Amino acid sequence: MKKSGFLIAAIMLWSSVCVFAYEREVVGDISHGYVTDLNEIETLSNNMRRYAKIGVYQFNEKSNGNMLEIDLTEMNSDYNKVAAMCKKAGEEMVANKTLKIYLSNGEALTTNAALVVDSRKDEFKDDFFGILRIAVSFSEIRSDRFNPSSVYARKKYIGQQLRNHSIKRISVLGYDVSFPNWNTQSDIDEICAALEKEEGEKLFTYSVGSTPRNTGSYSSSSSSSSYSGSTSSYSSPKSTMYGSVRYITPAKSSSLSYLRECINKWEQCRTGGFTSARGIAVYSTNGYAYTSGMPTSFIDKIKEINKNEYKIEDVNVTAQGYVVVFGTYGYSVVSGPQAFIDKLHRYNAEKEHITSAVFNDSGRWAVVTDKNISWSDDYVGEFMKAAKAKFGFINSMFISANGAMIACCANGVYYKNVPSNVIDKIKSLSYIPKVVKFTDDGLYLITDGKSAYTYFL
Repeated sequence: MKKSGFLIAAIMLWSSVCVFAYEREVVGDISHGYVTDLNEIETLSNNMRRYAKIGVYQFNEKSNGNMLEIDLTEMNSDYNKVAAMCKKAGEEMVANKTLKIYLSNGEALTTNAALVVDSRKDEFKDDFFGILRIAVSFSEIRSDRFNPSSVYARKKYIGQQLRNHSIKRISVLGYDVSFPNWNTQSDIDEICAALEKEEGEKLFTYSVGSTPRNTGSYSSSSSSSSYSGSTSSYSSPKSTMYGSVRYITPAKSSSLSYLRECINKWEQCRTGGFTSARGIAVYSTNGYAYTSGMPTSFIDKIKEINKNEYKIEDVNVTAQGYVVVFGTYGYSVVSGPQAFIDKLHRYNAEKEHITSAVFNDSGRWAVVTDKNISWSDDYVGEFMKAAKAKFGFINSMFISANGAMIACCANGVYYKNVPSNVIDKIKSLSYIPKVVKFTDDGLYLITDGKSAYTYFL
């Protein structure tokens, strides 16, 4: 098989260095790229571990777009799946192979144009049986949920999904490889942000940046007037919204001034949880700020999560308690309904990725994982099922103190009795929100689940 300059460049060996520390030398059509450290993706036994590293690089020609590369390897052991895969691939590059990538939101990405090769180095042969390299252009990947006909749109969509959702499993050459120990989302997001900085343009989404992972702050805050702020405001298609509103006169004051001060300072926000009297805002992986009035147990837990570098998946605060979801399936709850706690415990025991969890002090609750949705009663259950049927996978759920609900789904926002000013703001956004939190008197925080935000606090 004839190897073009493009194909030769596609299998260049990587250096094992951290994100932002590596820039690919210009060869042929390749401009530059970034690669992660070697990450342990699965612990198989005491002497057997599976590793991977992921990279994204940019082509000089814009029409070619970007390429995703994945390296797989295993430590010395009695049976080595990656070694078997390398043997099947051979040392010569194999093109046009089927690759399936399964994301944490349940979405499957497929291509029949992957390049696969055994690329082990001599210095690794004592400790590694093989290094399998997989490379594929973003424009050659198809989703089982959304497949735009435009190559440009498809590239942007696939890139956005890889930035928003972690890889849980891949299938290639007749083998499945799982990624239970590594959430790839944040690393791919940081790589793409670095490429955006180099290219001077947005690659896949509208608002992304590299941010500190381990910074925390706290402060007392006094009551003050409510203010709004945001990173963007554009027209959003009405077909991505459906539900009922409750017309209100929004609150004129709150005790959340410290949160908005911190959000303005960060210039980004990913999620948060609050009442009209107290709350928390979260940015990047686990950076945070909280107001006075938060329980000592909550503060201790947030600091522990930050210290251990876990990702805060979701957080919600009520007048009587709170829930924090962190890591892949970790959680902490105070004053939540017992059935809610039991459901979280079950998902934790089954190591199911919990993406959203919420309850109110009236006993209603909802839990969302990458595989299942659960609810307290028919009122919540029928709502969640309708939301999923209309707009697809539920990214997050929120239930207010008075039982107003909103589901942020893959393809739209479904809501019931939500304050009118919240819905008016969502209609003006350029993105489909991934997180919406609000109080019944109209305070709100809306984000894209990464960095773009708008608030009235």
